[in-house]
Amino acid sequence: MTMITGEDNIETFRLIVLKQALQMYAKFKMQANAQLTPTKMLLLASNATGKNYKRGSHAQAAIDLSTMIEQRKTTGV
Repeated sequence: MTMITGEDNIETFRLIVLKQALQMYAKFKMQANAQLTPTKMLLLASNATGKNYKRGSHAQAAIDLSTMIEQRKTTGV
């Protein structure tokens, strides 16, 4: 069994899950769950990246999160 420990690793995992949910919604218009609405996904992405996303920009938010995740992996943060 694998366990994710450390606040930075947990935050990175959370961003990865959000990125996947954004990609799924952008491609198939499917929500990951009932609580994570399209608007809430964009709000969470905005909080993480510091950019504002308008309605329908789920694909762009996923791309921005991908870049952010890769930076976190290379810097070890």
